[in-house]
Amino acid sequence: MQAKFLALALAGLVGLSCAHALLSSADMLALAQVEPERAFGLWATQHARTYSEGSPEYTRRLGVFADNVRAIAEQNRRNTGITLALNEYADETWEEFAAKRLGLKISQEQLKAREARSSSSSSSSWRYAQVQTPAAVDWRAKNAVTQVKNQGQCGSCWAFSAVGSIEGANALATGQLVALSEQQLVDCDTASNMGCSGGLMDDAFKYVLDNGGIDTEEDYSYWSGYGFGFWCNKRKQTDRPAVSIDGYEDVPTSEPALLKAVAGQPVAVAICASANMQFYSSGVINSCCEGLNHGVLAVGYDTSDKAQPYWIVKNSWGGSWGEQGYFRLKMGEGPKGLCGIASAASYAVKTSAVNKPVPTMCDMFGWTECGVGNTCSCSFSLFGWLCLWHDCCPLADAVSCPDLKHCCPAGTTCNAAQGACIAADGASSTPWVDKTKAMVANTPAAHARQAEVEAAQARQEQQQQQRAAHALGEADMLLARGGGKGGERKRIERIAPQ
Repeated sequence: MQAKFLALALAGLVGLSCAHALLSSADMLALAQVEPERAFGLWATQHARTYSEGSPEYTRRLGVFADNVRAIAEQNRRNTGITLALNEYADETWEEFAAKRLGLKISQEQLKAREARSSSSSSSSWRYAQVQTPAAVDWRAKNAVTQVKNQGQCGSCWAFSAVGSIEGANALATGQLVALSEQQLVDCDTASNMGCSGGLMDDAFKYVLDNGGIDTEEDYSYWSGYGFGFWCNKRKQTDRPAVSIDGYEDVPTSEPALLKAVAGQPVAVAICASANMQFYSSGVINSCCEGLNHGVLAVGYDTSDKAQPYWIVKNSWGGSWGEQGYFRLKMGEGPKGLCGIASAASYAVKTSAVNKPVPTMCDMFGWTECGVGNTCSCSFSLFGWLCLWHDCCPLADAVSCPDLKHCCPAGTTCNAAQGACIAADGASSTPWVDKTKAMVANTPAAHARQAEVEAAQARQEQQQQQRAAHALGEADMLLARGGGKGGERKRIERIAPQ
């Protein structure tokens, strides 16, 4: 009777999912234990996977899916304090998943050197040595943690961990929470780190310190989720260090020291991510593996429950993974913490409350840029939809005028006939503003594009002059024939330029 009821309930869920809604991971797991192939089809549709039914790849992925279903169900039956879910990674083996999403690279020599520095340093020689730790801290609630990000199929966890610490340090120093560029680290930090092939947070801090800062995520956005980096955008690397740091510091290798550090700011930490992490959904992780393979960000802790104190950790596998992109890890397991969380912790140091203003880059190639307080404005476009070159409007957040030579303040409208900027209510106006030339990158590509645009603009102006001369010539010819009256005069007025 129970089996029949379960079958009917699952059939109803399948019908509902097809007709209206997506199945929850719990309902999908329940269905997969009874009808794995049917569940796999629904799961693939929900997660935009395309496998040709009956193909070798379909058969292999179905097998992986079924194996993961059994492992998840078995782990959940053990009731170990965490819940696993059939998430978007259910068609990957742990080995495949780990190869794409784990990328911490730290040698035993580096770990030994850290321990030696930790044991030889004075108890008061690091920034948070004397901090009194409250029972609970959560930097998310204090506007020091950006939204959860997704590294995709790239072993760039180290970059997300380091950037998260810099974002937190900057927010605490300046009061401004700004999302910063992991892509810049993947592309440009290549002296010691290796992009999607792995890296270390300390080396990322060194790069940012030596470079004079790091660009914003908005300006140098992340796209290495496909599994590879690209060339370093030297212009953005050099000209756009939007947020700087004043140094970085390693945390002594102990959980009590890490507790003090996290009480002070978000901290980049290294852990050993085990197979259960792939499908973690909720709960406090209380068992782990040996060795360090993943970089994450400790954003808080809670010690109010003495029976189960835990760390709050931000991951970089997307917001649908875990507890909205986060996981909790049991505290108090060994001198270096569960999963080795206190083995290689470090944080960015920022003492200055102001970042250097940076110019606005007008295109993705870095050919043109406008100074602080100016707005990039298109001066030459391809059929009006693709801008090929920019000028600058000497106003913040300005509006470009259709003639491509003038601009107006934000919230106003250009009026070409009057040469004015009309207020939104139409009650007032100001003269429109002449645009200025943008700064051009000193690169062969930028100069070549500048020459092409200037030649095209010259041809365009020549054609306009020819059309105007032709119109005037036709008007003079009509007048010479005595067509200066009535309809002929109206025709002349239409032809002659105003």
